[in-house]
Amino acid sequence: AFLVGRIGLARINACPIISGAFGFFKKTTAVAIGGYHRETIGEDMDIIARIHDHCLETREDYRVIFIGDPVCWTEVPESLSILVAQRRRWQRGLMEVLTPRLFQFFRPSRGWLGCFAYPFLYFLEGWGSLLEFSGYALVLAGWWSGVLDPLFLVAFFFVTVLLGMSLSLFAIVLSEISVRRYQRWSELLRLPWLAFIENFGYRQFNALLRCWGIFDYLLGRKGWGKMVRKGIGR
Repeated sequence: AFLVGRIGLARINACPIISGAFGFFKKTTAVAIGGYHRETIGEDMDIIARIHDHCLETREDYRVIFIGDPVCWTEVPESLSILVAQRRRWQRGLMEVLTPRLFQFFRPSRGWLGCFAYPFLYFLEGWGSLLEFSGYALVLAGWWSGVLDPLFLVAFFFVTVLLGMSLSLFAIVLSEISVRRYQRWSELLRLPWLAFIENFGYRQFNALLRCWGIFDYLLGRKGWGKMVRKGIGR
C-alpha cells in the first residue's frame, strides 16, 4: 500500500507523509519550519504537512518524494497491547494533523495536496473506519431481521473480499517487479493467502482500533502510549 499510494501521490507532489523511520529533509527548510514539534503524536506526518504549508505559502519550488528502493527494517509490535496502542496513536495523529487543515481542502492554490490527498485521507482514512464499522453492524442487523437476502449477502461479501485481494496482489506484483524483496517463492506465495485471511477478523479488529483512535482524538487524549523496543536480533 505504501509503495503504490505514496509513489503515485509523490508524482503529483501530494505525498502527505514520509515514514519517520527513514526520512531525509533539506536542512534549511526543516530549520525554517522549526523542526519536529514535540507535542505532536504523528511527528512524521506533521513535519511533512508543515513543509508543504511553508513551501506553498512562500511559493518555493519544492518536491516531497517517496523512493521505494531503500529498505529500512524497523520493529513492529510484539504484543496485542502494543499493537492496540500503536494503531490508536496512528489514527489520532492523522486526525490531529488534518483537522486543522480543513480550510485547505479543495483549494486549487494547494494543488493536488488540497484537492485530492488531504480530503481522501481525512474522509476515507480518517472517518472511514466509523463508516466501515457501522456498515458491519447494519449488515448483521439486516441479516438478523431478514431484510437482506442471504445469497446476495454472501455474494456481495466475496466480491468485496476479491476486490481487496486484487489491490493487495497488484501491490505484491508491483513490489516484486521494482524491488524483489523476497528470495524464495515460498515466501512470496504466502502473501496472497495472508491477503485473503486478513478479511476474516483482522480487518474488522483494525477498524475497531481506528474508531477507538478517533474517539481518543475527540476526547482530547494525549500521550504516546507504551512501545517496548527490544532491538532486532540476528
